Amino acid sequence: MRPSSVSTIGGLAVVVLLAGCGAKPELLRHYDRLDGATANATLELSVFMASPKAGESKAPIVGLSERAQAELVKALAERAGPDVSAKQLVASVMATPEEEQGPCAWADRTVLSKRVVFTLLGDLRKPADRVDKLEMVLELAQPERARFTSWDRFDSVYASFDIGSAKFTQTDKLTLGRTKTASVGDVERVLDIGAETSDVLEESAKYALRRMSLGGALTPSVAKLVVEGGPNVNLFGTTTATVSLKLTAIDDNLPVYRLSLVKDGKPAMPAVVTIERCQAKVAKSSSDGLSVKTKANAWIRETASGDSTVSEGDDVTSIRTMPLSGPTLQLATADDLYAATFGLVQCPPGAQLEACHRLRIEVADFGAPSSDVLQFTTAAAAAQLRLWLLEQTRTGTVSAVAGRRIGLAGADDDAAALTGVSSTAANQLRVARLRQNR
Repeated sequence: MRPSSVSTIGGLAVVVLLAGCGAKPELLRHYDRLDGATANATLELSVFMASPKAGESKAPIVGLSERAQAELVKALAERAGPDVSAKQLVASVMATPEEEQGPCAWADRTVLSKRVVFTLLGDLRKPADRVDKLEMVLELAQPERARFTSWDRFDSVYASFDIGSAKFTQTDKLTLGRTKTASVGDVERVLDIGAETSDVLEESAKYALRRMSLGGALTPSVAKLVVEGGPNVNLFGTTTATVSLKLTAIDDNLPVYRLSLVKDGKPAMPAVVTIERCQAKVAKSSSDGLSVKTKANAWIRETASGDSTVSEGDDVTSIRTMPLSGPTLQLATADDLYAATFGLVQCPPGAQLEACHRLRIEVADFGAPSSDVLQFTTAAAAAQLRLWLLEQTRTGTVSAVAGRRIGLAGADDDAAALTGVSSTAANQLRVARLRQNR
């Protein structure tokens, strides 16, 4: 309360009681009175896997200005020529460039990309309290089987928006007056007693509530995602990120092949077939899946006073950390990690695979001749080669493919003489699974 003011004029005491308790903020407030506040803060962390979003990459034209879009369409139309239909032109304009892959990327089965979804829910004591920072952790349950390589594509449901500006003026004013006239001889005296006080509070603010910042930290076995909030931004809700891993690969020498057996829509002649030979990279084992343990730490900002106003500058606060436990997630199933190689074999009746001859191909460009078992990463690729051989051997034995000799020999007979594949041998070939990591 403000003190009173006492004035004495001509022996008359006048007491002026100044106005109330002063102006209080009214517009930029959370509440006038708080009832039923939660006794204790409670937080719950939910973590689960999701498939990486399809179509996340946008066509380059989407990010261009109208003028630039027009120029791009014009250039593509001129390059396509007059015979291209409008539908084909639109398809080329909206096409997303394919991501470039390095040599032999198709033979590498040790790179995984998984999307992780984190959701934070719960209750806080007061409207002004908030989760100011959240650190989410993934830890590999078996670090010898894989390592983290990157975080990518952080997303959040939080948006950027302005809540505008506000201005509010309060005035407290009290006047007290009294007039008394007295005649003393020929002199007239007029007594005016008055008191006035004005208390003005003007509130003005422009608030922009922006999306929090996100960041990632990696070690080979631990991946951390840190989300930081800001004034009036609570971190309740969902945050997602894509994490990439590199699986520990087998140590064995495992060459695999890719053959282009078609040219201009027809079976290619043996001399024009192209060959790509790569070292297969697959997980050491697929007997069980790959799991991660999840947890989090939440920094809670709690207000002791000053919490009734939107402005945080008058708050008396404290920060405390709350550990949160999450589930154990399976990043990859045993089937995700499974890999096998396939080839063509010629087997005696009733024989086991170990006794079968396998289709081999010459690999030595210099020195003593040597050969590989012709292995593929899919059974379909091996079956396609069998059909191609059946077609090509109609006119005679196929002795070489792309200038490299082929023939049938034992699994470990890399120095065997390769005598080609006859029509009879081609008819006896069967697709077989040669290697697997289970």
